[in-house]
Amino acid sequence: MQPRHLRLLIVFVTVVSLIGASFAVTKLSIANTTNINPGQNIAITQPSLTPPGSCPANGDPSYIQNPTSLFWNLTAGATGEIYYFCMNNQGTVSDPVSITASPTTVISSGVAGACAAGANTGNSLVMVVTAQTPLAAHSVTTTPDSVQVCAGTSMATGAGPSFTVDVQ
Repeated sequence: MQPRHLRLLIVFVTVVSLIGASFAVTKLSIANTTNINPGQNIAITQPSLTPPGSCPANGDPSYIQNPTSLFWNLTAGATGEIYYFCMNNQGTVSDPVSITASPTTVISSGVAGACAAGANTGNSLVMVVTAQTPLAAHSVTTTPDSVQVCAGTSMATGAGPSFTVDVQ
């Protein structure tokens, strides 16, 4: 290749790269992966972005103790993403149910509406969960539970902080 053509190719590739980089900077997204960890005697269905129509019966094999990691693709200031799952108390006594996230330095619990578009103006993640009611022994949730996570409008773009959601 002639030196002149090589220089033109380098200039062209540089210009295309700069245009691509400036476009990428305008997209405000935060990517996270996390695990949802069920507690002792509590099993859950694999969390999904699509709500199931109903929850499987007690003891159904779709209830698992080790769900696969979730990918949260969040946009700063937007409503976030919601993952749905069902719970099965496989123990012999009633269990109070709580859904928490940690570390609290990067994610906090919010109330309904906390993830409405533009509502989270901070520099952290907010998690909103469905109402948590005790589960009787060998019973399942009658409707799917959900975990919604949203990113504050002031969060930096790129890979977001890691966090864990515990279902107990």
